[in-house]
Amino acid sequence: SSGEEENHDLHEPPARKPRRDQASSSLDSIFDEIADEQAPVSLNRAQVGSTAQLETYLGETTISREDKPLQYWAVNKVRFPTLAKMASRYLSAPCSSVDSERL
Repeated sequence: SSGEEENHDLHEPPARKPRRDQASSSLDSIFDEIADEQAPVSLNRAQVGSTAQLETYLGETTISREDKPLQYWAVNKVRFPTLAKMASRYLSAPCSSVDSERL
């Protein structure tokens, strides 16, 4: 009985890896392609400035959950003008009287 259980455990197939759906595999491959791409040899000033803004921003400490993201960007729009424009575009909710489930 105990020996049978141990013997049974030895012959079980190894656990399979969970299958990834095709959409996440495609997304992973896109991210891999982007990560593998080499930076262009010549960057224009706007690209260099945006890259510097992003690197500086990523080096900042994360704001707390109680802080308001739009207020953060209002205060820091001079330091990060390109990122602040993107933040206001993507963090602002569209005005609508329709229930959120129907958007």
